[in-house]
Amino acid sequence: MQKLKKGMTLRGYSFPDSTTFFNKVRDIFGIDLRKNNAALVKLDSSPEPSPTLWAVRNGCLLIHQEELGLIYATYDDKHRIVDIPLEEWDPERFKQLVALNKLLIYSDASQLKPVDHYYPELLTSLLQDFGYTGNPAITKMKITAISDMEDGRRTFLQYCYGWLAGKNVVGVRTNVLDAMLKYNPDVFIHTGWAIRELKLTKTPAKPLAQLLDAAIRAGITGFAEELCTADKKLMNEIRKNNAYGLRALQEYMHSSCP
Repeated sequence: MQKLKKGMTLRGYSFPDSTTFFNKVRDIFGIDLRKNNAALVKLDSSPEPSPTLWAVRNGCLLIHQEELGLIYATYDDKHRIVDIPLEEWDPERFKQLVALNKLLIYSDASQLKPVDHYYPELLTSLLQDFGYTGNPAITKMKITAISDMEDGRRTFLQYCYGWLAGKNVVGVRTNVLDAMLKYNPDVFIHTGWAIRELKLTKTPAKPLAQLLDAAIRAGITGFAEELCTADKKLMNEIRKNNAYGLRALQEYMHSSCP
């Protein structure tokens, strides 16, 4: 482990203090390392299958499943530790870990392309599985890539509705809705499809109202208009709860959905 850290340091990585590291892990994955004394912690608070990262707790290091072997000693056929000189290590492995940790721990946007190259599934997972929007470079990249055509529907729903990291519940990720409004408001064209899908699983009225409110804020009101006549039961439930305090939806219902 010490050689791994030395190799990363020689390539420009400055390891964070434990407070910074623990806070970042909690913010991204909803996992509090202060409550977990294990040396190696799997960062997967979502019940959905996701690319597996691990936190090396005492080393303040994020490491991908594929590189876990780098933190363990190497043994020969007689079970003796083999001390491999640092200059014989694969330099590409250091580059990968430096890029990963710079991007996730320090929000270094210059590492966005290298991480997307080394771990192409990881950046999608941060939004899809964890709803993390705390890194502007990642968030903008993934949200602007959502198509406003039919092939963007599933991604839209997977990003804005799912597991709420650290809360152990499923719901609307309001932070993702806000990011969509900022970076790609056209994707709210998918609101109608998403609500129809959620209604099939008997999703309560409040999450549906949250999606409608965001769509209205994006200037896309067609599906809200449709619901006013096609699903009065839902709209009456929303009205009964004063639109759950969602101002744009409140104003729309008052003026256009009597």
